[in-house]
Amino acid sequence: MNYKKTISSLIICSGLLAAGPIVAENVVKQEIKQGWTFKQVRGNSWYPATVPGGGSPYRFDG
Repeated sequence: MNYKKTISSLIICSGLLAAGPIVAENVVKQEIKQGWTFKQVRGNSWYPATVPGGGSPYRFDG
């Protein structure tokens, strides 16, 4: 068994786990419910659009 490789992997994993909360604090939440437009492929005009639904079923508020 290669103990050097195992120890190195454990150290790297520990560092990534420790950095997780730091990364999570820098998340930016932005509502994208408004401002949608669409354009026909062969046209030049942009038209207002609405996005149906309330969002992703996998979205967690918390």
